[in-house]
Amino acid sequence: MSFFGSNIKKIRQVKGLSQKAFADLFDLNRGVISSYEEGRAEPKIETILKVANHFNLNLDKFLTETLQASQLGSVSGTDQLMLFPEFTNQNEKKTQVTTENSDLPILQKNISIR
Repeated sequence: MSFFGSNIKKIRQVKGLSQKAFADLFDLNRGVISSYEEGRAEPKIETILKVANHFNLNLDKFLTETLQASQLGSVSGTDQLMLFPEFTNQNEKKTQVTTENSDLPILQKNISIR
């Protein structure tokens, strides 16, 4: 399963994720991701399935071939929001709305679709 480690590293690079951010997606520790990438540990089958499913990867190719950046695509605006909600898209506007029963503002995101 030597392709798993190199492939998750490729995924991270293409998606712009740190080891920590990648680990957080799958409820893992950053050190575990490092171990996978360096070939010092092998993942559980459920971890393999979660990663393949999350990134919509062909399981056979994911485990038996080196993935190419073109197979992974780049980070979309939606992915960026899901992965890093603290960073907003340039086309995104924030508005504050207060409810009738509360003085606390509610932050809403208005996202324009391209």
